[in-house]
Amino acid sequence: MKVKRILCIVFSCLSLLTVIPSCGLGTVPKESSDNPIISSSDIQAAPKTQSAMVLPSDSESVSSVQSDLNTAVNQLKSDKSVEQYEVSHNSAKIAIIKTTGNELNLSVLTLASNQEIKIAEITGNLYDPKWSYDDKYFTVNEGTSILRNTYVLYSDSLKIKNQVANTGMLWAPYSESIAFAIVNKVRPAVDIELDGTTDIYIYDMDHLKSRSILKATKYFMYSPIKWDKSGLYISKDPFNNNKSDTVKLDMQ
Repeated sequence: MKVKRILCIVFSCLSLLTVIPSCGLGTVPKESSDNPIISSSDIQAAPKTQSAMVLPSDSESVSSVQSDLNTAVNQLKSDKSVEQYEVSHNSAKIAIIKTTGNELNLSVLTLASNQEIKIAEITGNLYDPKWSYDDKYFTVNEGTSILRNTYVLYSDSLKIKNQVANTGMLWAPYSESIAFAIVNKVRPAVDIELDGTTDIYIYDMDHLKSRSILKATKYFMYSPIKWDKSGLYISKDPFNNNKSDTVKLDMQ
């Protein structure tokens, strides 16, 4: 009787095991197809579905600008009517002096639009166009003697900002200033082309202000020869046979 009771208990336990699921540690629940688990190895092996858009690099943009500039310069070199030209520092524009008939004319070529605009107000013996350091202005000289007239123009509107009679000029390397050699009223010790000697003036083009920084005497005259970040270099030219001296001014 005891054996029969034990067998009944055993059969009852086996029946319960078939009904209740196991909770062992090694069991992994089955995921539904709607929310699959992706392993790290699967992610690394997954192919790229779309390549990234390739944008032009800065070097490509610079190369394009340089190509346009080279094309324009080559055309100017082959044009026999072109006397002089000067490229702006940012390579965006070119100031051009051309012969038209019996006179010289000034024009500006904008490379982006390939448009050349003639500046009808300025004619005569034009030479030596120069851009300001940030290309906000540019200058051109007019005249046939040591005393010339320098026109200062806006680079955008091409309108005349100012004009200055002088014997030499230089743009500053760091500001909207120009060094001019201006004829004074000091009678030279010897007969020369000018009625006076020349002082050095600094003109602030933005505010149309000027100041004298070097005064010449009847025995010599000044002229600007170089202006960089180290200073302004002035040639001191005596009227005798002595050699010219160089004066350096700290403009900072």
